[in-house]
Amino acid sequence: MTNVSPIAWRPDRVAHCRNDSGDVWLFGGPFPVRLSGRFAVPVAQAIDGERTMSQVAQFAATSDLVSAGQANAVLFQWLTAGHVVTRAELPGPPRIRVLGDDAPEVGALRHALEATGAEVVVDSVDPADLADQADLTVAVLDDLLDVAGRVDKGSWLPVRMHGDEVLVGPMLGPGYGCANCLVTRHESRRSVDLMSARLAGLDRPPVSPNLHPAAPALAAGMITSIAEERRLGGTSTAKDDCRSINPVSLESHRHVLVPVPGCVTCDPGGNSTVNLGRDLDRKLISSNDGGGLRTVEPETTLQSYEYLVSDVLGIVPEVCIVGDPSLRVHRAGLNPVWNDRQDLDGLRASLRQSAMGKGLTIASSRAGALAEALERQSMIWQGDESMRVARMDDLEGAIHPHDIQLYSAAQLAAAELDGSPTHRFHYVPQTFQVDQEHAWSQVRGIADDRRAWIPSAIAYLGVPQTGPESLRGCSNGVAAGNSIDEALLQGLLELVERDSVALWWYSRAHRPGIDLDATDDPRVRAALTPLRARGREVWVLDITSDLGIPAMAALTSAPDGGRVLMGFGAHVDPVIAVVRALTEVCQSEAGISDWNAESTPEGVPEIEGEWLAAVTTTTDPWLAPHGSVPLARASKLNLHESLDAVLLALSKAGLEAWWMDLTRRDIGLPVVRTVVPGLRHFWNRFAPGRLYDVPVILGWVPDGYGEDDVNPRWVFM
Repeated sequence: MTNVSPIAWRPDRVAHCRNDSGDVWLFGGPFPVRLSGRFAVPVAQAIDGERTMSQVAQFAATSDLVSAGQANAVLFQWLTAGHVVTRAELPGPPRIRVLGDDAPEVGALRHALEATGAEVVVDSVDPADLADQADLTVAVLDDLLDVAGRVDKGSWLPVRMHGDEVLVGPMLGPGYGCANCLVTRHESRRSVDLMSARLAGLDRPPVSPNLHPAAPALAAGMITSIAEERRLGGTSTAKDDCRSINPVSLESHRHVLVPVPGCVTCDPGGNSTVNLGRDLDRKLISSNDGGGLRTVEPETTLQSYEYLVSDVLGIVPEVCIVGDPSLRVHRAGLNPVWNDRQDLDGLRASLRQSAMGKGLTIASSRAGALAEALERQSMIWQGDESMRVARMDDLEGAIHPHDIQLYSAAQLAAAELDGSPTHRFHYVPQTFQVDQEHAWSQVRGIADDRRAWIPSAIAYLGVPQTGPESLRGCSNGVAAGNSIDEALLQGLLELVERDSVALWWYSRAHRPGIDLDATDDPRVRAALTPLRARGREVWVLDITSDLGIPAMAALTSAPDGGRVLMGFGAHVDPVIAVVRALTEVCQSEAGISDWNAESTPEGVPEIEGEWLAAVTTTTDPWLAPHGSVPLARASKLNLHESLDAVLLALSKAGLEAWWMDLTRRDIGLPVVRTVVPGLRHFWNRFAPGRLYDVPVILGWVPDGYGEDDVNPRWVFM
């Protein structure tokens, strides 16, 4: 073939001959290549892309610097190394089939593709037999949701050119992505658009008529690259993902299509859940950047899960910094937890909900926001979870939901008579009917692996219910981690933190402040710096309960004592507890800055605004420090030792800790729900128990403290 077909340099290489040294340099590709030898230059100068191998050898021999045989030997080496190829090996232009009507954008795309050298076949114009020879089939769509209406044989590439971004891909069809999964993911990311369209009386959002002049050329460039890569059998992921590019800024992004578990098209009968099990290696090294004990660094967490972030197909739409960057606070898109109302108030509430992350570094803050968003998504009921329908009395080991949620009899009676309070954090269900059938989910003892059951309606979010009591779950005790045990520690510490806050908050106990200026721990100083730089007064109260696990309430105010903000933290390491509380105040500060920049949505309670306007350390002196205590020394316990310490503290208080695995197959990040019946949430839940007993035992309040004495200002965080 080499003596019949012309030979040429590789298309991605440019040859340069240096006569004085006798070297030939090849530029282009991943790195330059030097071809040396006394015959290299005359042979290279004979390669013109038109001559065959024998003709090149004969022409080189006319230089009297090399014989034809010597030239043939050099050419054979270069052919073997891939520096030179035969014309037959060079691919011709790709043939691209375009599906679409005779709309202007189809014609514009055709011209743009032809400008790249591609052969283009348009179904609505060209003969059908030409389409059968295409290397790539492209469908021009007004909206990615239009994928749902297409039934095409073989594989094809969706393209959208209208709007702010050009979208190309992913490849769909046998051996490639699933069209149904793409529509499901895109609908999730367009939920606000779709809800708004329904409220406007439309079936779906209207398509933007905007077609940027550069859009067809940008789309053509991506399409041609995918066609070439497909034809040459490359391993690039370009064809497997959706690619977006902004025609104004030229900013581009990759959007990974994650298959949907249980998809009726590609995974019928599949399940969304996965049981990871407890950590086997209890000697894992724990990192500690002040935010807690982790098995890997935040940067590693981001590398593992950031592909799930995409405003086109992602499980999380975005992760962005909020407010002043010095506060190190991130928001991760819309929080789906409360996005279950399909009316205008539900839309407004959705627009104000998001997962948040904070930390001493940008990486830890970003990783925290992403993890919380994935945690929230993992909590949502999918319908394929393991559960059992039974009456409570017929189910051995069933835990009454009121023993977990701890609403008082007066609250339950008021809810039945007058309905629940309107603020989502202050919801009260009706009395649970033990003689009716309910869905139950199994939990395990963290310490002893015993089995028990809790209502599925409080184990997950959005569980369909038929009874009148309308139980509602929340995120208290739900946590994500790089491993199951890491998540268990975080979940239990959240329960401990909120229990400590409830004991302090509702009793309005005067607690001592931590002497922050006396500590030289750099993590504490790093957490204080952005708050003090904003002119805020900062103090931290020790609100540790009878459990003995350090719990802190960090507060800041304006110099006059107004605009009080709070953050809480608990950990076996008191330094981490303080840092968590301070970084949560930074989160509150960033959130309030955002709040002030926006008009208050109509119909959304203004509890936060009322607090900021009315509460000071003078009106509520229990918020101020009373006395001072030093910050205890940092703990040296590792992650598993810390988990054991928390379990021991709970056991000494007569409390049992349970857990269930909420990890989802399409997410992969370990997520658990921890449950400790008897520990108090810091929301308005006023049943008898620790809420009244412990503050009296600790001497925070006098004997006789009861439900009528609780703080009339309920926690709104």
